[in-house]
Amino acid sequence: MTPGQMEGFIATRYQNQMLYVSGIKDVEVKNIQGLCLVKCTFYEDVNMAQAAGEVASQVSRVMSYLPPGSVPPTVVRFDASSLPVGELVFSSASASLGQMQDLASTKIRPLFSQIPGASAPPPFGGNERTVVVRVDPDKMKSYALTPDEIVSAIVKNNQVSPAGAVGMGDYMVMTRATRCWIK
Repeated sequence: MTPGQMEGFIATRYQNQMLYVSGIKDVEVKNIQGLCLVKCTFYEDVNMAQAAGEVASQVSRVMSYLPPGSVPPTVVRFDASSLPVGELVFSSASASLGQMQDLASTKIRPLFSQIPGASAPPPFGGNERTVVVRVDPDKMKSYALTPDEIVSAIVKNNQVSPAGAVGMGDYMVMTRATRCWIK
C-alpha cells in the first residue's frame, strides 16, 4: 500500500479500535516506510495487565477488517523497565534495504539475544523477504487447475520441516531433511 493508503485504511482502523480500550489516554499513529506504528498512552492508575489483554482483543478485531495477507502487528509494552538503552542503525551504499533487513534479522539480532538480561526486538524499517508466484493462465487451464488448488499446493509444499547441519570447511550449512525415519 502507498503511505496514503496505509494511513487512510490500516492506521485509521487501529486508531479507532484502540479507543475502545479501558483507560486509554491518547492514541498516536505514525507511518514510516510501510510500517504503521500505533502508540497508546494510558492513565497512571490503569491496570496494565487488563489493558494489555484489551489491546490484544482489539488487535484481533482489526485483523478481520484488513486485506488478506496483512501481517499481524507486534504488540510491545513500554514502561520504565523496557525502555531501550540504545538503537542500532544500518546504512549501506551497496546493499539493498532487503539485504540489510535480512542481515539485521539473521545475523545481528541473534548476537544481542545472547547477552544476559538484554532483549533484542525485531528490526523494523526494512523490506521483509517475500516470494511472488506468477501463474500462467494458459498452463493453468491446460492442467485443469483452479487458483485455489495452486494456493493449496504452495501451502502444502512450503511447510517447515526438520533440518540438519552439514559442515563444509569453516562453514556450517543448514539443510532441509526430506525424509525422517523412526526406529
